[in-house]
Amino acid sequence: MDVDSKLEVSNLPKGTTQDYVESIFLPFGNIVSIDITGNKALVHYEESEDCSSAIANMNGFDCNGTYLTVRTSRN
Repeated sequence: MDVDSKLEVSNLPKGTTQDYVESIFLPFGNIVSIDITGNKALVHYEESEDCSSAIANMNGFDCNGTYLTVRTSRN
């Protein structure tokens, strides 16, 4: 797993669960882990290509009335 396989998802609605985040990001590839803190999540994929696909498809996604910002994690 390399740095390019980690996503930062921000602007999650309050109360968003790990199961929900997994359900909307799993279609793009195998997820290693998900960490949620406040309105942000870090999603770690096995492959960097999966991360790129998730960014392309999920940035701006309407998540219960808020629009997600999805980008490569700087962590």
